[in-house]
Amino acid sequence: MPTVRTVPLFLAYYFVLTPYGLARRVIRDPLARRPDRRAASYWTFTAPARSSGTANDPGRV
Repeated sequence: MPTVRTVPLFLAYYFVLTPYGLARRVIRDPLARRPDRRAASYWTFTAPARSSGTANDPGRV
């Protein structure tokens, strides 16, 4: 009986989800991997991590 469920899921995955995912990658690059020739740098600034304030915190004096 598991074959009855497996075949429709297999077909749905390969004929619906796979083309959808490929089309999304063609239209838009989700990881922004394309180089930007105008960019001076690719460095991204992030906020520093906050100290937890516990006794085992090595950043605490």
